[in-house]
Amino acid sequence: MFLSSIESHHGLEIEDKTGLPKKLKLRRADREFSVNLSTEVSIEIDGKEVRAPAGGIEYTDFKTISKCAVNGGLSKKSSSRGTQFSQPVEIEGVSVVINYLFSTDGPALEISITLLGKESTVVRDLSLSVRVDFESGEWSKYSRKWIKSKCVARGYQ
Repeated sequence: MFLSSIESHHGLEIEDKTGLPKKLKLRRADREFSVNLSTEVSIEIDGKEVRAPAGGIEYTDFKTISKCAVNGGLSKKSSSRGTQFSQPVEIEGVSVVINYLFSTDGPALEISITLLGKESTVVRDLSLSVRVDFESGEWSKYSRKWIKSKCVARGYQ
């Protein structure tokens, strides 16, 4: 499924079965650039809280789950921030919504996950990893440097 917005030059292709992004596209004048994405989501659930040796709390005996399955229809909402698509997903029994916001001002695309809290499961951590395969498409060296510098500046790998 392809998501796009009139407010943005970017588009995103998501997997029909998982709801996770698989391709990022950029439209410029009469050209379109795209790169493949490798996306993983994982949630650490249950387990125990213990005092860490150096202080603070440490989680032990938790379970990591990561198998995503679409659990409902995609919705679309427009606001002053831009256009947001929301995809309900179930990750091995935990209900979440993956939100894709195409912003009017920036950043161009924002991805977030909302835990719905329908289950009695204790969620310890949630991780969304998106890897960009620059070799998979025609993406300029400038774009590669710009994206890499922005990701490093914000602490992403």
